[in-house]
Amino acid sequence: MNHTDTAHKTLFSTLQKRGLMEIRHEICEKLVQRNISSLSELTENEVAIIIGDLGTDEDYGRVDFNNNRHRYILSLCYQLGWVRVHPCLNRTVVDNSRLGRFIKQRGKYKKPLLQYTGDELGALIKALELILENQTK
Repeated sequence: MNHTDTAHKTLFSTLQKRGLMEIRHEICEKLVQRNISSLSELTENEVAIIIGDLGTDEDYGRVDFNNNRHRYILSLCYQLGWVRVHPCLNRTVVDNSRLGRFIKQRGKYKKPLLQYTGDELGALIKALELILENQTK
């Protein structure tokens, strides 16, 4: 093992919290851009990169308000009830953490929403529309 036990534990804890343990090798290989047979092969810098790239759920759900497709995703989140009361604005806003958690755990593309391409946004919109359709039945 090339990295400290603390870094290793933090990596596993982060993957576990995100529900990514089953696909941990795939995610780590993609983030460090090389094949690995075990997570113990990762260097300390690579572990830090992976932990940083996993980010918070809120970061994954952050949107560009100038993008019409992102605004449509916000609309779908409102319809799904993925909202919270903002403490400063004192009004209901989309729960970015909830959206980010969905993207990380169930989304086809495991990356922040701001990094999605047009086709990837279409796939996310379709998934959210299907969830909404199933909820209203």
